[in-house]
Amino acid sequence: MAIDAQRLITVFAGKHDPGKYNWSPFVNKLQARLRFASTSYDVKSCSLSQAPKGKIPYVGFSERSSGSGDISAVPSRYVGDTGFIIKQLVETQDLPNLNDNLSNVDLAQDLGLRALLEDKVYFMQMRDRWLSDDGFYKMRDEGPLATIPYPLRLVVGMIVYRKILQALHGQGVGRYSTDEVDILRNEAWAIISDFLSNSRNGTGANRPQWALGGEKPTELDATLFGFLSAVLTCPANSDSQKTVRSHPILLEYAGRIHDAYFPDFVKWDE
Repeated sequence: MAIDAQRLITVFAGKHDPGKYNWSPFVNKLQARLRFASTSYDVKSCSLSQAPKGKIPYVGFSERSSGSGDISAVPSRYVGDTGFIIKQLVETQDLPNLNDNLSNVDLAQDLGLRALLEDKVYFMQMRDRWLSDDGFYKMRDEGPLATIPYPLRLVVGMIVYRKILQALHGQGVGRYSTDEVDILRNEAWAIISDFLSNSRNGTGANRPQWALGGEKPTELDATLFGFLSAVLTCPANSDSQKTVRSHPILLEYAGRIHDAYFPDFVKWDE
């Protein structure tokens, strides 16, 4: 998107393919949050070794010089973790506070469903991508490790695999059988699908249907769209994608947001 006249916000997104959704739900979440507010930003590739918290995305801020009036090409500060990035952007008034006027009940629903996605669905998605044979090779050779020269990529791929295996075992998802993970995944997406069905408010066919049923998006919408767009466009999470595609309202919800805010991006197959 175009660069803001007062400040350059750069989203560092790991492997970046212009016009395509990122395989990371958090990169897509952040871009959705920025586009909901028509906030200008740039996107660049990066490596995890450069990330402030060792994960993507992170953001670099380049301020306009009080002397020359030019915006520096090199960011003066960096912020990691999408939650803290959004808080920082709200504080600097680059983004509005989407949840400012929500009731306590709506705030609880918003936070609860975001937690379901980020603290539960995310790890099931990671297992789908890295611990299945088909998913692992796609992640290694087409995904975040694709820029590493072969055969070094084989070594790095095994190191990443072992780290993720250990992390998922510690988190809990790695201790379950495939059938048990399928049950938990189906349950999570069914809950989200039912929630969207219950919050429908008769919005016109060409407008997004926001998750809480209001006239404007909330933080939940950025998170939910981030996850849906990542699942639907990443070829390494076939089980997760199959589950999402079994709920037509999830496809409709994501499709409306894509059409309204990401018309320059390649859409998933419907």
